[in-house]
Amino acid sequence: MNRRLALCAFAVLGLAASASAQNLAGDPVAGKAVAVKWCASCHDVTPEQKTAQAGIPSFMTVARLKGVTLDSLIAIQTLPHPPMLDLNLSRKVKRDIAAYILSLKTR
Repeated sequence: MNRRLALCAFAVLGLAASASAQNLAGDPVAGKAVAVKWCASCHDVTPEQKTAQAGIPSFMTVARLKGVTLDSLIAIQTLPHPPMLDLNLSRKVKRDIAAYILSLKTR
């Protein structure tokens, strides 16, 4: 009985840790939705979009930059860099956008 209880406890802890890790990684589907709404007026945010403003990198280009990470993508959203608007996005939304950008690496 104790062994079965211990196994169940480890299974629950494993599922909780997995869910927590997924939250830390961001949600690329949610990130895409935000990017299409707020970022697409300047950046090409999907592989199909071809309307970016001159000199502004597409999300595909950003995704393929050497050394780009989730943390670096969150940081660049935090730093003001005109002409990018300060949208005052939450850390979760920034993480979701970063996860979406990273998902474009393999496309």
